[in-house]
Amino acid sequence: MKTIEILDEEEIILGMEEGEKIHYVFLDKVYSKLESLLIISNLNDFSLHFEGAKFDVPNLKEFSIMGKFALNIFQNLSEDILCAPLLEIMNFWDTEIEFLPGFLKKCKSLKSLTFRHGELLEIPGEIFEMENLQTLRFHNLKKIRIVPDEIKKLTNLVRFDLWEASIEYLSPELFLLPKIEVIDLHFSRYSPTSEVIKACNKFKEKNNWDSNPWDWYKFT
Repeated sequence: MKTIEILDEEEIILGMEEGEKIHYVFLDKVYSKLESLLIISNLNDFSLHFEGAKFDVPNLKEFSIMGKFALNIFQNLSEDILCAPLLEIMNFWDTEIEFLPGFLKKCKSLKSLTFRHGELLEIPGEIFEMENLQTLRFHNLKKIRIVPDEIKKLTNLVRFDLWEASIEYLSPELFLLPKIEVIDLHFSRYSPTSEVIKACNKFKEKNNWDSNPWDWYKFT
């Protein structure tokens, strides 16, 4: 197994492919230059070891996790392991995530959060405390059934995507958010309530959007 010390660079991509045995080590130091980090793995023996108490990345802006097992490296770590006060963009792509990872709950600076594929059971309640969030995307997450009224807390939200979900309740508050401009919905077997239709019409009027309110394919 190879051990690789990570250098302090602006962008780091950590990946593991079939046949590789790599043990990545983050030393106990400040990675002051790092602005973008991408972790990719589809192998369950991928190893990423933190020798220090924290992964200190004070200038990290974008953090992405891709692959079935890439999230495993963080599941048993402390909520304080990632010290990234300026983190703005977080992406979970093709993972088996079911709940919001602990380290993300304190990332109040987030402006964009994307979940694509995976096993997310619901929209995590902690997301509604991220007051700076501007973009929120859920793509191909079939287990999500509710967009709750708590979404009204996201007063800076500009874009909301929800694709391939099994929606049972869609809050009208989504359409009444003060800064919302794009709502992209892709799902079937949903009949909007009168409250949702009324809120949708207000959204249409505000954004000069002209389409049939029963066309739930896309709101832009």
